[in-house]
Amino acid sequence: MTLSACTTVQFDGTEDRLQVYPTDVGKNGVPTQGVVVWGGQVMALTNSEEGTILQILAVPIDSGNVPQPDSRSVGRFIAFYPGFLEPRDYGEGRWVTLAGDLDGLADAQVGEYVMSVPYVKVRQIHLWPPNPYNWSPNWNVGVGVGVTL
Repeated sequence: MTLSACTTVQFDGTEDRLQVYPTDVGKNGVPTQGVVVWGGQVMALTNSEEGTILQILAVPIDSGNVPQPDSRSVGRFIAFYPGFLEPRDYGEGRWVTLAGDLDGLADAQVGEYVMSVPYVKVRQIHLWPPNPYNWSPNWNVGVGVGVTL
């Protein structure tokens, strides 16, 4: 028999968060201010004296705030973290979920293309293990038979 536990990440102060995707922000009356909880894959990271800038390719998150890596992208966004994030840990390809304050739009460079994307000031960030298929812990319960000779 196998039981599995669900993984969840809770963020303080996000009860009234905006229920929008990054691609919605600034369109059709969707606000560019408010609290958001978004997840996705880090595409770029830059550290400076002021803090860390992350460019994130967003994917939907489930009710436990877990990114759904097999889902289609729901846009990109820029996240500003007011401190140092280790590039080896938070670098390109890593998965995160964060809570923060949506603060307008910013320009993001994707190859030769410059696009306007939401800008988020990070309050809290959760770094996921490198392999998305190890995010949910598995609990095994077994019944065994012992034999002695």
